Amino acid sequence: MRKLLLTLLICVMLFTFTGCNNETSEYVGGKVRIVATIFPLYDFARQIVGDKAELTLLLQHGAEAHSYEPTVQDVLKIKECDLFLTLGTNAEPWVDAIINDDSKKVNTLSAMDYAYLKEETHEHSHSHESVRYDQHVWTSLKNSKKIVEAICQELCRIDEENAQYYKENTKKYLSDISKLDESFEMLVKESAGETIVFADRFPFAYFVEEYGLEYFAAYPGCSAESEPGASQVSKLIDLVKNENIPVVFYTETSNLQLPRAICEETGAEARLFHSCHTVSKEELSQGVTYLDIMNKNYEALKGALK
Repeated sequence: MRKLLLTLLICVMLFTFTGCNNETSEYVGGKVRIVATIFPLYDFARQIVGDKAELTLLLQHGAEAHSYEPTVQDVLKIKECDLFLTLGTNAEPWVDAIINDDSKKVNTLSAMDYAYLKEETHEHSHSHESVRYDQHVWTSLKNSKKIVEAICQELCRIDEENAQYYKENTKKYLSDISKLDESFEMLVKESAGETIVFADRFPFAYFVEEYGLEYFAAYPGCSAESEPGASQVSKLIDLVKNENIPVVFYTETSNLQLPRAICEETGAEARLFHSCHTVSKEELSQGVTYLDIMNKNYEALKGALK
């Protein structure tokens, strides 16, 4: 029903604002207009284009990519942009009605098409399971490099005049990502421990797999539909005590109640490990970048692997 309503909304808006104009959003000069659904894609583009594009970020702090509901203004921005950066309809099903609307095609790059993917299983109430891919591909620095390369190639295609500028920025940015990737690998290699604990939801499956880390989390994944039971919390407390785990992590959307409770019981330190999914308005205005956040995650991981 929601998809049908969104489709009808798009049709009404296009009729109202574009009339009989069925042109696609091909780049025609001036600054390239880029719309990104989530912060990592927004920042990847920002590092490539510098001041040669107009960038719009849709999801604000705390918003969920899968259940996001675009406003009228959001749809119009997407329809009028030169490049729409999305995770893909698997992770963001709401984009399907927009990009597949025949009245005006949208030049779209789906990041998950360029990343290696992990399946995640979601249980439903009808005693069956449906499988979809874990959307948090950007928590893998190697995935991020592939996505950055794809964005650069598309920008060079639609804006040939600035292609060399984009390529030079991309080369430097990929080098910076690679250096941080190597730093994480070295940190884990030189650490005695390889177990981390999250008193929170867990959007870091790609990250821990990349560096061979073992993890325990209060929630089975990132679903907001469930809460950890007393037995699960008790197991985490026992694990932290028995294994002398020095740090308990939480994500940027945590209300801090659970990590504080576990730390009070165990003497461990609570530390933020940021998923990079969204940033606050303050962080956005300050120009915080994906690499800024991932570098802070690197610092947070120090001392957590004893």
